[in-house]
Amino acid sequence: MKSVVDHQSSAWMVQSTAGLSGGSAPTAARGAKRLSHWVFTGYLAVAAASLLYTFVQSKRFDGALARLRTCIARADSGCTSVELETARRIRPADVRLEIAEASLAVLLHQVDRAEANESALENRAKQDGASFNAEVRADLLLLRGDVASAKEKQAEARDDFAAARPLLADRNLVATRLLRIDAQEKAAHDQSAKELDSLKQDFIDLFTVATQGSREIMELRADKAQAWLGRVPHLEARHTLGFAVDAARRACNVVEIENRSAQAYSRREPPKPPVRGITDYSAGYTGSYDSQLTQYRDRLDRFNKERAEADERQEQRAAKAAEASNAAITQGRELLDDALQILRALPTPLSDAASAAPSDGRPAPALLVRPVYSTFYE
Repeated sequence: MKSVVDHQSSAWMVQSTAGLSGGSAPTAARGAKRLSHWVFTGYLAVAAASLLYTFVQSKRFDGALARLRTCIARADSGCTSVELETARRIRPADVRLEIAEASLAVLLHQVDRAEANESALENRAKQDGASFNAEVRADLLLLRGDVASAKEKQAEARDDFAAARPLLADRNLVATRLLRIDAQEKAAHDQSAKELDSLKQDFIDLFTVATQGSREIMELRADKAQAWLGRVPHLEARHTLGFAVDAARRACNVVEIENRSAQAYSRREPPKPPVRGITDYSAGYTGSYDSQLTQYRDRLDRFNKERAEADERQEQRAAKAAEASNAAITQGRELLDDALQILRALPTPLSDAASAAPSDGRPAPALLVRPVYSTFYE
């Protein structure tokens, strides 16, 4: 009986030991599996956080870049500077920020620097076109158009903006620039028209004074009219206006000479008739009263004839002087109209410089002004 019990006890202990040793292995396996799950979950969490951060930063950069482009389109240098720094803090190295920096140089009137940067970026685009997508190419076209506009090449700027329009999601970036160009061109056109009207009025005043024959006033008006010549960059128009001044001087010269001639011409007094009973030897009368009366009639007829001839010559001289003066004034007005027609067809008819001196410091070339000679009495 005891042996049976001992045998059963031994069998139970063996089974219990086997059971204990067999249960620890699944527990360890489950722990390892649980740990791997936590590690994987942590990795996913880190990856998700990294992706979320990257996504948020990308959205922030895109927002800053969109605002930056809008600031550049509005030509707001302060706004452009702020948004450019904001975008740099998010993503320091980006070709679009290099383009924006060149655009900022345009807004700060550093056109040469912006043009050099634009050329460098264009060369990079040709060498490595893969990194320059449609958006970047659109920004380059906008930059090139801004540089052309700053250099007053509005036709080239319009072409660049038109080429950039299909590549842009926001068409307002082009529309805003075109509106600004239109406003600048209208303002420049209005200013040019106003200045050309002033030029025309000064020359009309010159012609009016020329018909009066006053040399002093004429020269004052001529100096005022010739001051416009230094602002006319078009060579033909400048010479045409110079010839108009010459025509006014010729007219003034003719009228001045005629005025002096008219002042020098004085009518002689007619002869005095004789008095009956008195012999006026100082008057050249001798003999009887009838003889004196005959002498008087002869003298009066001769005087009237000579005075009529002198008056006729004076009228002919005055008519010839008026004809010559009017011809010179008419020629001057025609020359003025020709010059104005040339200037009105130019985008920038007048320069801002007060003289036509070259930029290298050399003196301005003398205007070709013909000498004024009077051919009226030849």
